[in-house]
Amino acid sequence: MREQGRTTFERLLYVGILTFILWPFVQLWSIHAVPLYDSDSHQRAAVAIGNLMAEALGKYNSEDLPAQPFASMPGFEDLELEGSIEIFPHPEFTGLSVIRAQVRWGFSVFRKYLTLETLVGRTRP
Repeated sequence: MREQGRTTFERLLYVGILTFILWPFVQLWSIHAVPLYDSDSHQRAAVAIGNLMAEALGKYNSEDLPAQPFASMPGFEDLELEGSIEIFPHPEFTGLSVIRAQVRWGFSVFRKYLTLETLVGRTRP
């Protein structure tokens, strides 16, 4: 008797699982091997969002501030980096506020965002 080979569905399933496992490594390799964009743009955006969060924590008080629209960040004009800060009360826990800093760069479909959030205690009930 001759054994039946794998079906097309089984082969596609194996390829899908293998691709799912290996895809992050392929992406990491492609960033280093084929730098289509400036490779340090993510690192610079991370530094910018850290600075933006430090600025937001410095400005923080017990008052809720409306979300600021995205504005150009000085020193990052070559990336066209824009930043935004938002402070609002935590939706579930009283006495806590959420501070959200966001940066974005790129254009239309290829726009990238980084978001950093932190919780701080409110001094006023």
